[in-house]
Amino acid sequence: MCVKQQSLKNSLIVIKLNGLNVLDVGCGLGGPCRMLADEYNCKTTGIDLSTEYIRTANKLSKLVNLKTKTRCIPGDAAALPFDGNSFDVVWTRHVQMNIPDKEKFYSEINRVLKTGGYFLFYDILRKENGVINYPMPWASNGNQSFLFKADEIDSFLKAFGLTQEQSTNETQAGIDFF
Repeated sequence: MCVKQQSLKNSLIVIKLNGLNVLDVGCGLGGPCRMLADEYNCKTTGIDLSTEYIRTANKLSKLVNLKTKTRCIPGDAAALPFDGNSFDVVWTRHVQMNIPDKEKFYSEINRVLKTGGYFLFYDILRKENGVINYPMPWASNGNQSFLFKADEIDSFLKAFGLTQEQSTNETQAGIDFF
């Protein structure tokens, strides 16, 4: 299995998604699910803790005639309700910093990912052990934030047999944005 850690736009150039089965963990309102299904002709499944987001995501998919290519369901990233070896691609965007049990999270990603599949993510990682001044966009306080460092994520990925194929540090771009 391979891990690609880079921005979504660049990753899509590398992976041919046509006909693949893609899981979006933490899909929110399902926008990326619809975009992938429409532009890359793949089947997408989204999962999110928020039942309201899921309800809205499915209504939006129906509204834009993508209901047959997209499916969004409520669920927990640390207890994925799918059979093993179900997805060619699993990805997350700005989700991992909200997951307290990283080991269970990566175990589930590994379980549902097909052999030779790709795990892509774009996330905020902790640079050092300094103090974070809350609130932040993902958490009101430190009890809701589960940031960890790049070397910690690398350890989890290796433990589950995932090998990093590519990585891009987008720190400066994020700083420039804000």
